[in-house]
Amino acid sequence: MKKFWILLLAITAAAAATAAELPSVVQVKSNGFLKLGPAELSVRCFNDKWATAKWEMDAARIGRQGGSASGTMWFGGDSIRITETITPLEPSGFLFTVNAVFPHPMAINVFCASLDLPTGNGPFDVTVDGRKLDLPEKFTDRYIAGAKEAKELTVVLTGGTTLRFKGNFTLEVQDNRKFGGDRLSLRLCGTPGSGKLSESRIDLAVTVETIRSMPVDISQAVNFGFADDVADDGRGGWSDQGANNDLRSFTQRKVHLENITFNIIDPARNGGKAAIVMGRTVAKRRAAVELPSDTEARAVTLLHASAWTPSGGKPLGYLNVTFADGSLQKIPVSLADDSGNWWNPFPRKNAAVAWKHENPAAPVGLYAAPFALKRSDPRRLEFQLNPEHVNAMWMIAGITLADRPFRFSRADNDVLLASGKEWLPLEFTKEIVAGSPLDFSRYTEAPAGRYGSIIARPDGTLGFEKAPGKRIRLYGANICFSACYLEKAEADKLAADFRKLGYNSLRIHHYDGLLVDPEAPDSVTFDAARLDKLDYLIFAMAKQGIYTTIDLYSARAFKPGDDIPELRLCERAGLKALLPISRAAMNNWKAFSRNLLEHRNPYTGFRWKEDPAIWMLNLVNEEPLSLNWSAAAPLYREKYAQWAKNNGFPARKDDRRFRQFLNELQNKALEEQLRFLRDEIKTKILLTSLNNGAEQADLVRLRHQFDVVDSHGYHDHPTFPEAAWRLPNAYSQTSAIARKAQVPREMMAARIFGKPFVITEFNFVKPNLYRAEGGPLIGAYSALQDWDGLYRFAWSHSRNSVVGINPPTMFDAANDPLVQLSDRIAVLMFRRGDVEAAREKYAIAVPDDLFDAGRMLSFSETPALLQLGLIARIGSSAGDAPLPGGVFRLPFSATFNPRSTHNGRIRGLWEKTVKNGIARSSTGQITLDSGAKTFAVTTPRSESLTLPGGELAGNRMRVYDASTFQTVAALSLDDLPLAESRSILLLQLTNLDNTAAHFGNTEFTLHRAHGHLPMLLRRGAATVAIKSNVPFRVTALKTDGSELGEIKGTFQNGSFAFRADTAGFPGGVMAYHLTR
Repeated sequence: MKKFWILLLAITAAAAATAAELPSVVQVKSNGFLKLGPAELSVRCFNDKWATAKWEMDAARIGRQGGSASGTMWFGGDSIRITETITPLEPSGFLFTVNAVFPHPMAINVFCASLDLPTGNGPFDVTVDGRKLDLPEKFTDRYIAGAKEAKELTVVLTGGTTLRFKGNFTLEVQDNRKFGGDRLSLRLCGTPGSGKLSESRIDLAVTVETIRSMPVDISQAVNFGFADDVADDGRGGWSDQGANNDLRSFTQRKVHLENITFNIIDPARNGGKAAIVMGRTVAKRRAAVELPSDTEARAVTLLHASAWTPSGGKPLGYLNVTFADGSLQKIPVSLADDSGNWWNPFPRKNAAVAWKHENPAAPVGLYAAPFALKRSDPRRLEFQLNPEHVNAMWMIAGITLADRPFRFSRADNDVLLASGKEWLPLEFTKEIVAGSPLDFSRYTEAPAGRYGSIIARPDGTLGFEKAPGKRIRLYGANICFSACYLEKAEADKLAADFRKLGYNSLRIHHYDGLLVDPEAPDSVTFDAARLDKLDYLIFAMAKQGIYTTIDLYSARAFKPGDDIPELRLCERAGLKALLPISRAAMNNWKAFSRNLLEHRNPYTGFRWKEDPAIWMLNLVNEEPLSLNWSAAAPLYREKYAQWAKNNGFPARKDDRRFRQFLNELQNKALEEQLRFLRDEIKTKILLTSLNNGAEQADLVRLRHQFDVVDSHGYHDHPTFPEAAWRLPNAYSQTSAIARKAQVPREMMAARIFGKPFVITEFNFVKPNLYRAEGGPLIGAYSALQDWDGLYRFAWSHSRNSVVGINPPTMFDAANDPLVQLSDRIAVLMFRRGDVEAAREKYAIAVPDDLFDAGRMLSFSETPALLQLGLIARIGSSAGDAPLPGGVFRLPFSATFNPRSTHNGRIRGLWEKTVKNGIARSSTGQITLDSGAKTFAVTTPRSESLTLPGGELAGNRMRVYDASTFQTVAALSLDDLPLAESRSILLLQLTNLDNTAAHFGNTEFTLHRAHGHLPMLLRRGAATVAIKSNVPFRVTALKTDGSELGEIKGTFQNGSFAFRADTAGFPGGVMAYHLTR
């Protein structure tokens, strides 16, 4: 002990002789505690009942040159005087001294300096006097032994910092996860540290070591920049997705993360090149960086990301390191742990998010991932993209070496939702009470087919064969997999439920795999019992006025008896990839389609091909070849080489001509499929296909041959960091309003004027925090665009979810009252026609020479053009194809040219939208403010206000003192204007999730588990004022439409106001009925 004090005195004298500063990693907090990288050092005191003392600072003079602080720790009326002194030491450390004086001998269990380590950062690396401490990475509730009479504690932290504490102390370990915390505490006890204490002292000499970061010059290997002006041309920048979706906002010349620094090349000074980019449209699949001959390092860190990221366990690529002796280290770069998609970045096991921003398409970012080296003399770094990932891209923006291996800190703090101050349990009843305010069955006319088949009318809208003057708009949902195969009573109930929701259409989707007879050798022979269930389902729906649409291929797998020879070379290929290049696959599709469409439904009496209640057939779900060819890549490469040779083009896969080649193949396949259905099967049912890839301009010409144009769109669709369609899922947690109604805006250009346009899949996906905005967004803008059909994806993916009450998950609405109430808003805005269609119509003219160099291939490269869709009707046309009357042609250009509208009013509205983010429709009924995250729809019969909190006003309704993000909608139920209506449904939608829903961070971007019942409703309140000449009676409603109880309001000066509160009644409130 005497020697240690002599050492401390000598060190203190040396520190006083120079103006030493605290190491940069040490941050002094206002309460005198120290933040040491991801750890925190504080003074703690626990009495004999394990109560912790309350700390009050009364004087602090601690800066970068150290200093002292004093204060009081309180146990009830007893005060303990504390003095803390911090003295910097050269070259990198400090003395930490604490004196405690107790008012009288007090029973103390622990007085200590507590080093709190974050959990969830991987295994701990802690030694005491050379002995490694066994600290559990996961909580185990077992006793963790510390050490008595310890002299030195070494803690290797994430982020490249090592702490060494020297002194004389007893070490105790406390795992705070036992009590719901997220820290593990190493307690360095004072002298004395327990017992009846009158005074105690803590003396520690702390050394701080950080890794040495050595940025690498990658200029020798870079081939791309960060900005990209033309998509898919194999040159330019980043992921080659055009100006609307690049990394031009990445202007940093250095990126710092914990103790690592990356140097970033300025593309303006390097011929436009700053990054190593490999894959997809870029021919390069390998790149190498030579290192100086005197390089010494034990770790290499990449600043990188991927695009078109594949799922599964195969590496993104390999980092091949050559050492001075010629030996090689091949390091696999994991898709799940070491990297991630540059869209919607979130921390991975071995990759921290080093930089984040947003481009017009999505939140974007870069990952920093360290890799340990087996030797210290690397001479060459080679990057090799995994050749099995045909469409993937690997983008590297920086490389840094380090003098020793390390891991970055992960800021993951798991969150489990529970009833409390933010959430309350919601009572959910599935059956809607007939005749209640939530029963919308009066909006669906039954039976389906009473006016004959649905037809495409000359004006491009949907009508009826026997009543062509009568228009119909469709609103419904998808059912998938076993949800398609219900017992008769279940089908009857589902049809009745759909009608009560205001639906008038059903999409049968992902049914075909289960329809195949499992005993048959092929995939075109049906299971008779399941076919009968489909027959009855269509019949039951028709009785309730519900029209059906179905895919002729969704996802069924080939079987050996199908005899598809191409599968011998490409065993993973499915029908989508093989249909345009395999005669056997085409014949297989025809056989399945013939068997289905020629079948006579015993309940309706119609063959499927002539049933007026089946209104549309989709040839193949989501089959654009640009998204599917890679499943049969060897076959396509071979055929492309021959095509390029025949047409005099170089056979490079990165060339735009490859897209032209795919486009031509797809067109031939579609022509054959359409001819088969129209001329051989002779069906009159409307036909469509190519229902995703709304942004792909090269699909416009192909879609001209369909009766109906169809598209799909999702806001915050999940990505899968570990395995496809398996938890955990990743989400951006962005608001669609803040992104200028990204959905449905991004689908608008796919519409072709003169043809009906439908969206057979849309969703604002759970657990997005802002999904309550979805109903008014999809309802209002679809009506403004004058579309013809909307289908939520999905009602259910299983029979169990259809017939039972289960925790709601990602897509399904069957057990999600927030979705079902959102659909009530959309049904009235869109189906009832509350929102007016814009009179102004603009078609984006896609040129015939689209595949020539310099031409854009994607509407996403024209963000300003798409934003015009928030004001007026927009669509597209192929070349100079004739346009219906009143439609103006706009050039397909990335240049923002508001004069091209030839309309001064539209020009002004468009400029305000693009420049200020405030979009007001030409009808004056819709106003979106992306900056304020507000959305207002005001029509005579309905008003909807979406706001993040605070206040927002419409024409007849005002919402103020709103406590949280919410949508409040007032909907006339007697079809009278709100000013006259005596029956108004008022919806208050916040958010909804499940008990114990598990998220991997406080941003809710990583979803680990769906949770269980009961559902949880987000607490939210707001005062709602509605103009009226008399007061209303307000009744809170249950989720089935029955009454919960009455709410009192106030009436003055022609306005009625009441406080809407989701927690106003036990079991929660989401809807109110206002009568007068």
